[in-house]
Amino acid sequence: MRGLSENEFVTDYRRGNHKKLLFVFVCSVIAVITFFVSLFFGPSEITAQQCIDALMNHYGTITDPLADMVVWDIRIPEACMALITGVALAAGGAVMQTTLRNPLADPYIMGVSSGAYLGVAVFMAFGICIIPGLTQSYSIVINAFVVSLVPMTVILIASSKGKISSGKLILIGIAVMYVFSATTALIKVLADEETLAEIYQWGVGSLSGQEWDEIGIALVVTIIGTFFLALQARNLDAVNGGPNIAKAVGVNVKFVTLYSMTMVSLVTAGVVAFTGTIGFVGLVAPNIARMFVGNKMKYLIPASVAFGAMFLIIADTIAKVVTPTGIPCGVIASVVGGPIFVMIIIRQRKKALL
Repeated sequence: MRGLSENEFVTDYRRGNHKKLLFVFVCSVIAVITFFVSLFFGPSEITAQQCIDALMNHYGTITDPLADMVVWDIRIPEACMALITGVALAAGGAVMQTTLRNPLADPYIMGVSSGAYLGVAVFMAFGICIIPGLTQSYSIVINAFVVSLVPMTVILIASSKGKISSGKLILIGIAVMYVFSATTALIKVLADEETLAEIYQWGVGSLSGQEWDEIGIALVVTIIGTFFLALQARNLDAVNGGPNIAKAVGVNVKFVTLYSMTMVSLVTAGVVAFTGTIGFVGLVAPNIARMFVGNKMKYLIPASVAFGAMFLIIADTIAKVVTPTGIPCGVIASVVGGPIFVMIIIRQRKKALL
């Protein structure tokens, strides 16, 4: 079989890059289209024409205050949070899978979700907020955000004591996660029925009820965090190649690992504090994207982000149409993501047998 000439090699390389960029573009376009489609669905009974009028007349003469309120204060914030959450979790999942060299890792692997859940349960059951005097919604957000970072703080403290492998760091995070999960379970046992229902509803993950200031906070956290993660793309590629390759090119594996874990924890906590635990996005999106763009992080991060945003906005749209009153988006994300997760495991198993 003859080798490729220089021109053929360059042509094939560019063609491959174009296919990768096409995947990102297609996912982004579908996400934007679904964003606008989602605005026509929801529990409120307003017609498609009323939605269009509300979109067109919001900054002019409002002809239908109810439709304007539904579209601009309920549906658009929910759709925006779906896109932001999809981006944050997908970017975190791509980085964690590369850092740990494990395609089954996700942003919650350090215990962020269990910490957030515990913080919310403590406030809902006992009214205890880390910062007193806040409104109920912000008390929930603050508790969820601060407690969600405890596992990562424990990991950082453990790593400062001396040399410790990334595998052991993750085990520490998992141990803290189980302690938090057990404590949350105990709180739910002690809680009354109404409080238990509120705790459970937050735990399944929902994008509804978002305020514009909350959208702004989540957006800023996601953009800044994803940007700093993207800056480590080359170092992450070296880490993914193994410790010997990383050492050969002068990459400090421990620093990159801790840096990545910390940034992913901050980004994930900044979103989960508002939405609750939405599963499978950070697991499925990078694995699907990897099938189309490969492992190189300068392509994998944007591809994962585009697919994650598309996946979650579609899941949120489905969640609003399956029943008249809608169901939490986290349920649909898990129902759709679960089978994909199983397929990924089977695919990895088949590769291992070859």
